[in-house]
Amino acid sequence: MVRSAFLLALLSLSLATTTDATELRRVLLISCDTLSAKHLGTWGYERPTASTLDSLASTGVSFRHCIVPQVWTLSSHMSLFTGLAPGVHRVGADDALPEAVPLLAERFAEAGFATGAFISSNAWLAPTFGFGRGFENYEISQRQTSLTEPVKAWVDSVSTASRSWFVFAHYMDVHSRSPVARYPYEPWKRDCWTFDPVEEGFSRRHYKPADSAENRRAKIRRWDFSKYDVDFLRRSYDDCVDCWDQRRLRPLLEELRTSGQLE
Repeated sequence: MVRSAFLLALLSLSLATTTDATELRRVLLISCDTLSAKHLGTWGYERPTASTLDSLASTGVSFRHCIVPQVWTLSSHMSLFTGLAPGVHRVGADDALPEAVPLLAERFAEAGFATGAFISSNAWLAPTFGFGRGFENYEISQRQTSLTEPVKAWVDSVSTASRSWFVFAHYMDVHSRSPVARYPYEPWKRDCWTFDPVEEGFSRRHYKPADSAENRRAKIRRWDFSKYDVDFLRRSYDDCVDCWDQRRLRPLLEELRTSGQLE
């Protein structure tokens, strides 16, 4: 099985209303693990999987050809934070980032920004690999959460001191399930049925491979997708994308917008 691991990074930039109209005050960096551009309307996908993201993209700049440097959360995000290819920063399961290599958060901290990171259930982004450097606040939740409340609370706390801020929020809602799970994508666990409603005759049997007994015990990298109903797998992935867009991204942006933090 080939696992796509496209990273979608969204920058929401706000200019300060001072005499220096180019002063950067707020930066929100969002990544949604394994969210593929091929499944988003902004990049030509036929299903309306992410209306919030499409709306955001329509008011900003969209990169048409953006390739992840490596199909792995750890090394790809380290490239995102260092600007270096994986073969240069050389961060891996047993290797943290060398102290001599600066991180994006450290640059923001040096410029006087408050820096906060909020990670939804991903051990590969642990501070032990170097990701925590430069962040005043670095939180990793044990379960997948919306992140809206902790991000909003932290932004409010630093904004009362009129500080500029840099926030990194990472989501796992679109990622395939645990290697011990029977199905790669399980939107029914979140009651997300945008593209696979029960009234259309959905059945979990569509997710079972022909040799289900063997695959049930197999690790995720051994799943043979040719034995699955590929269309149903694709639609269940789309359900996960839509669920993330509506239940994670939209509330976060609305909360920040209501408090004036996206102006």
